[in-house]
Amino acid sequence: MKATHLVSFFSARIIDVFVVVLLGWLFMPTFLNDHAVLVYFSILGLSALLSLLVMPSFGVYASWRGNHLFALVVRVFASWTFVILLIIVALYLTKSAEETSRIWLISWWISSLFVMVSLRVLAYVLLGYLRRTGTNIRRVLLFGSADSINFVRTQLTQYPQSGYCIEEIIELSEQERLPEIASNYDELWLSLSFQDAQYIDQVLDALSQSTINIRWIPDNSKLLSVWQAPRQLIGLSALDLRVSPMAEQSNRLIKALEDRIIATIILIAISPLMFVLAIGVKLSSPGPIFYKQQRHGWNGLPFEMLKFRSMVVHQETEWITQATRGDHRITRFGAFLRRTSLDELPQFINVLRGDMSIVGPRPHAMVHNDYYSQQIDGYMMRHKMKPGITGWAQVNGWRGETETLDKMQKRVEFDMWYIEHWSLWLDIKIIFMTIFNGFVHKNAR
Repeated sequence: MKATHLVSFFSARIIDVFVVVLLGWLFMPTFLNDHAVLVYFSILGLSALLSLLVMPSFGVYASWRGNHLFALVVRVFASWTFVILLIIVALYLTKSAEETSRIWLISWWISSLFVMVSLRVLAYVLLGYLRRTGTNIRRVLLFGSADSINFVRTQLTQYPQSGYCIEEIIELSEQERLPEIASNYDELWLSLSFQDAQYIDQVLDALSQSTINIRWIPDNSKLLSVWQAPRQLIGLSALDLRVSPMAEQSNRLIKALEDRIIATIILIAISPLMFVLAIGVKLSSPGPIFYKQQRHGWNGLPFEMLKFRSMVVHQETEWITQATRGDHRITRFGAFLRRTSLDELPQFINVLRGDMSIVGPRPHAMVHNDYYSQQIDGYMMRHKMKPGITGWAQVNGWRGETETLDKMQKRVEFDMWYIEHWSLWLDIKIIFMTIFNGFVHKNAR
């Protein structure tokens, strides 16, 4: 890592911590007793620690080059809000909530967010201006097949302030020209499919005496979805083509904390609503309030999933029939629950039990699992992540009845993408998408 990049890498973190602590101190109430002062300064210390631990996991400090400003702002908002939520939980767990001002917390959250976002917007605009005037530009030489080159050029048009400028293109048939012109550019991008990977060795050998930065941009739609950063394995560089992020214990811990904290907050908030819905279910038809069904969870282990009962009590056949629009088994109140996804609320109890996650692939009936595992390649990889109340497939419209194999295939594709790209930031994004457009959907059954 270059010295300038290293300074930037750490300075952004230091500035954020300084902003958080300074504004927390500036907005601190006056005339506090000694114990209250200790509580407030403990919160500031905790906020500094959490900022250093949480914000990097949201991608807040990733390179700006080639990324949109809006995505950066949303990451800052989500990460700082998550830190504040963790602090609130800590205050309640330590019974210190009554000693802290809610106005102070809100003022601190808003002001810190405003300053952190403003600093980034200012830097982003400044960098964009410099790049448009020809400063801080990376001159790129692009090498590959005609189709892959066109794809990269089209992608680059979506990032006008990235600072990358493709100044020359060399196709596969002109490979011998690379050594004589490569030194004129900052970077060489190899836009090659895995089938053309033999060119990589040839290019590296031909440019062994060159100082140009060389990047490989794989052109393979199937493998791009599973492309991961290299990792060290027994002293070798390895690429994870189909490995769950939950194979890492640290990721399992982050996911578990996320689930327990969010589920606790939500259950406390929705407990009055759940009480009303429970009465509605009881009055709608004879039978229990909760519908319990065996589902496969983490690593395919069975668990009992909870829902508000939306159907009349009936005997299921060996093959569990998915509910369809106008299904005679669904009660009127049950139709409302399904249409609004309110029947899923008891699954927050499953999350507290550790059976499910807030975000993950939706669990299917066991007989459906057995069937689709034989029909869809990689289907069982869905169980390398705990099943979720909401998921990437659901917020993208693939929810409800899957009456054809193609629809289930599409849902599985979205589930696999989520597992392969999991991050704390992605979970928060899906939760917000669920809040804004995921509860009521035209595909809901």
